[in-house]
Amino acid sequence: MGGISFISKAIYLHVIYAHWLVGLAVPHVQNFSNFLDTMAHELAHCLLGDFDLDLASEHNDEHKKLTQEISAYLEKMPEVKELERLQKDFKKKI
Repeated sequence: MGGISFISKAIYLHVIYAHWLVGLAVPHVQNFSNFLDTMAHELAHCLLGDFDLDLASEHNDEHKKLTQEISAYLEKMPEVKELERLQKDFKKKI
């Protein structure tokens, strides 16, 4: 499209997150905050990898700071708040 390159990435989460989102008890995911932290962590890997593929697998201070910034951003998104509400409501019904 007009010389613009679009790069897409896929984040594959373990099936336990799907189980947790529908209300099943799973190890390592106690609440929505755990789920959001995992998403922020994986997004940080993707973004760091855009600048340098060697950074994509790092767990250094840059990764930690970026993860925290992404997490803070995600927590403010209305879509994330709605997903959290829906997940809580779904758990109440089962």
